[in-house]
Amino acid sequence: TVRLVASYTDVNTDSKLAYLEIRVEDGTCVCPAKVNSSPETWLNFMCHNLGATYDVISSSQIAIRAHHGDWYRFGATAVSMENTPYHDSNNNWDDAYYSNGDWANDGTPPCPAGWRIPTKIECEGVRDNNIWLVASGWSGFDAVKQVGNYLYLPAAGRRLFDNDGVLALRGVHGSYWTSSGYSATNSWYMSFNDNTPAVDATPNRRYGYSVRCVSAE
Repeated sequence: TVRLVASYTDVNTDSKLAYLEIRVEDGTCVCPAKVNSSPETWLNFMCHNLGATYDVISSSQIAIRAHHGDWYRFGATAVSMENTPYHDSNNNWDDAYYSNGDWANDGTPPCPAGWRIPTKIECEGVRDNNIWLVASGWSGFDAVKQVGNYLYLPAAGRRLFDNDGVLALRGVHGSYWTSSGYSATNSWYMSFNDNTPAVDATPNRRYGYSVRCVSAE
C-alpha cells in the first residue's frame, strides 16, 4: 500500500491533510458473489472451474471449452472423473468417493491451498442474494450464467456414473458440488439451467459435477 499525502491550509488558515492511497494486492483473481444482504456479506470464488485451462471467465470471454474444467465425484481428491476408472478389476462400480459425511471428512479436497469447496448454506446464499442472468446464448460452450456482477458459471453438464462417465447436459445444465453431505448416498449441489437456480440433494455421490472453489480466508 502506497499513500500519497498532501498538506495545505484552508481558507480559515487551518492545517489540513489530503491523501491518495494506492493498494496492490497479490494478483490472485477472485470473482465475488453476495451470500447475505443484511449485513452485506460476500464470498470470493475462483474465476474459473477447477481443472479449467483458462484463468478467468468474463462477459467478453465465455464461449470457450477450456472454461468448463473437469468433473468430480463427491469427496474426490485432485483426480477428476476424466482420469479415473469407473470400474475396478472385477468390473464392480468404483465406490471410492461414496462414503458418508461432508467432503472435508472424506479425503483431501481437490481445491489448491488457500481454497475450499463452498458449503450448502453458502450456495443457498448465492442463490438467494444475487440476480442470475443468461450471460450470452444458451447452447454448447456459450451457455453461461452471470451471478451478480462478477461471477460467471458455465453449464458444463455432468458425467454419468451409471454410463461409464458419459458427459451429459453440456450447454443445458450446470451442476456444482457443495461440501455438504445429505445422506449416506446423497450430497448437496448447486444447479441451474436457463431458468431458476436451485440447491438440491443429488441422487448419487458418484455423479461427476463441476467444482468452483472459494477462498478459505
